[in-house]
Amino acid sequence: MKSGIQTKILFTVLCCVVSIASATELTEAASNGKVEQVQLLINKGADINQAAENHATPLLIAAQKGHLDIVKLLLAAKADVNIARSDGNTPLLVASEHGHPEVVKLLLAAKADIDTVRIDGDTPLYKASQKGHLEVVKLLLAAKADVNKAEINGVTPLLMASQNGHPDIVELLLAAKADVNKAATNGITPLLMASQKGHSKVIKLLLDGKADVNIAATNGITPLLMASQKGHTDVVKLLLAAKADVNKVATNGITPLYLASQKGNTKVVELLLAANADVNAAVNVSGEDNITALGIAKLMGHVEVIKLLEKHGAK
Repeated sequence: MKSGIQTKILFTVLCCVVSIASATELTEAASNGKVEQVQLLINKGADINQAAENHATPLLIAAQKGHLDIVKLLLAAKADVNIARSDGNTPLLVASEHGHPEVVKLLLAAKADIDTVRIDGDTPLYKASQKGHLEVVKLLLAAKADVNKAEINGVTPLLMASQNGHPDIVELLLAAKADVNKAATNGITPLLMASQKGHSKVIKLLLDGKADVNIAATNGITPLLMASQKGHTDVVKLLLAAKADVNKVATNGITPLYLASQKGNTKVVELLLAANADVNAAVNVSGEDNITALGIAKLMGHVEVIKLLEKHGAK
């Protein structure tokens, strides 16, 4: 009797070892794109959902690498399309992030959770928008992905596409009713981020989509303030044409004209003065009393800016 029990236990252990070994082989074959080996291991009964150490399944690995034929085999063998890695990544998330539209199609057809989130809150649409994968974004939107679902810091797909300068994706997201003014937890909007980066095409789209040109971040920084500091002349023109408040100050009292003068952005200073910026507005910076745009321009030695300011009555 005892011998029979020991034999049964040994058989069970051996089966388990074989199963794990097969799963390891399957994971490696899926990773390396070896279609015939994957098919052979599936036929031998390998556990297609057996995960690697980081909980990545063969399907997730194949999806990440864009191995379309292997994804087809695994799905046909009933691989679980929604098993996540330890960081929350799913096959759909990694396929979206790495820009594999044909793989994304297969996963969506297999009922992958379209709004699944990683532990940091990133969704498939967020990652595709961030990386500029236009065809993937089209597929996800057609499958009704939540266009306004944000990651843990409140950053939306639209904000990320605006930051990274993907106008085609911005256009798609806006057409899908993305909230053009939805801000991250720090108050930064898509328009502010695009203004910081100088993405004129994106800014035009956002303004056409009724972006509020004067929404400020929690520190009071507006799109015009940011563009003035960075010296993005074309962006400043667009923002002023959209009725940006030329004298709106940040929480520390800094104005667009002050920042442009500090950085020596002569063309921007010219535009701000033409838009009736208060040439003598003073700010208290780092304990210094009432420094004006002229004062900071002199301190920084920006001769052309000094001339411009004085010509417009700076004192």
